[in-house]
Amino acid sequence: MKPKRQPEDRKVYRSVKNFALSVGVSEQRATESKLKAKLVAAIRREIKLCEISHAEVAHLAGVARTNITGIISGSVSSVTLDRLVRIATALGLSLDLRIHKSA
Repeated sequence: MKPKRQPEDRKVYRSVKNFALSVGVSEQRATESKLKAKLVAAIRREIKLCEISHAEVAHLAGVARTNITGIISGSVSSVTLDRLVRIATALGLSLDLRIHKSA
């Protein structure tokens, strides 16, 4: 059995830039990963809520079913943001983007 993780084991970063520096990736890559994670979470929630099949989502978004299955299973490294946006909007989700100066 895996030991339960204590809250003090978590590190909270003040910005994407700080996180990126700590894990050795560019700030741009970290920001893109954060956006992808948020989109994938919203897509997963909507698919579950609507009880829609991966094939139906694929048809609505105009992508292959294997793309949807991969995204849902967490394989998003090769998936572009525009594809995730296309899938989200095909599911009836709207997106708002806030842009502000980095800390």
